Order: sequence, then structure tokens, then C-alpha cells
Amino acid sequence: MTQYSRHIGQRISARGIACLLLACCLLLSMVHKVQADEREYKIEAVFLYNFFNYITWPGYHTPEDMKQATICIPGGDPIRPYLEYIQHKRAQERKLDIRQINDGIPLTECRIFFIREINDSAIAKLHSLTESDGILLVSTEPAFVDKGGMIGLVPEGERMAFEIDNSQLAHAHFQVSSRLLDLATRVK
Repeated sequence: MTQYSRHIGQRISARGIACLLLACCLLLSMVHKVQADEREYKIEAVFLYNFFNYITWPGYHTPEDMKQATICIPGGDPIRPYLEYIQHKRAQERKLDIRQINDGIPLTECRIFFIREINDSAIAKLHSLTESDGILLVSTEPAFVDKGGMIGLVPEGERMAFEIDNSQLAHAHFQVSSRLLDLATRVK
């Protein structure tokens, strides 16, 4: 092997190792992103389920009186498998249904309508459709409660928090537990 071919072999090896390290770093960051997303969806699912335990819907005297809880989500939302997990784990306490809006079901069958992203005009339209039907509007849309939503799930560093528009909930005849209000990062 000539000195020139040894030099090229060393350059290729150094470049190969650098490329391999770069590929590993990219793969690890993608795995971390997927794990972060999964963690976020799990937390969102737990929040949605627990809202049934700390909010009394119109027409009921306590949160426990509502034996069937229905969460509606848009089709394809990545939260669905995590809600299904909760659905199977909590079957003893109350029946939890998960419905996709694109299944053609009317919104009136929903108790919670969760939507990840929504524009301002759609929030106002949804609010007017759901206010009289006892449907809790929850979203991860930034500033959701300022735009007319009822509960906004908001990332707060490494954790998930929520904001509540209690005046809007009261106007729609929901009763929110003081414990839930205490846990909210902001009550409007």
C-alpha cells in the first residue's frame, strides 16, 4: 500500500467515523423527540380523563354521577392510543368512550372535545355550537383560553400545565372543583 493510498484510507476512515457519529446524533435526537412526544400525549390523555373527575357537567350533581364519559378527537390525532389505554384501565370506574369527529357523529354526543390546533374563527364557531350542549372545549392551541376556549393545555418547561377560563365554564353551567382551579397555572 502506498503512502498516498494509506492517507486516503485514513481520510475515509475519519470521514466515515464523523458521518457515523453525526448519524448517531441525529438518530438519538429523533428518538428523544419521539419519546418527548409520547410523554406529552400520555400526559394530555391523563389530563383529559381527570377533567371528568374534577368538573361537574350541566345536569349532574357531582362528577361521579356521569357514568359514561365521551372524549371526541379529530381523526388521526396521536393521543388516541393513550386514551384507549386509559379506557381499558379505568373501565371499572366509568365507561370511557373515544370518538373521532370524522366518524360522522354529532358533537352533542361528546362531553369533551379535544383539538390540538385550531384557528381563531373556528374557536368562536365551536364555542357557539358547544356552549349550550355541555361540551368542554380543550386544546393545546397557544393562548386557547384567551381566544374563547375553556381549558388550554400548555407546555411549561419539561412539564404540562393547564389554564382555565372559569367564567366561561360557569356561563356554560359547568362546576369546577376548587382543587382543579388550584392546580391551574392560570384561571381567567
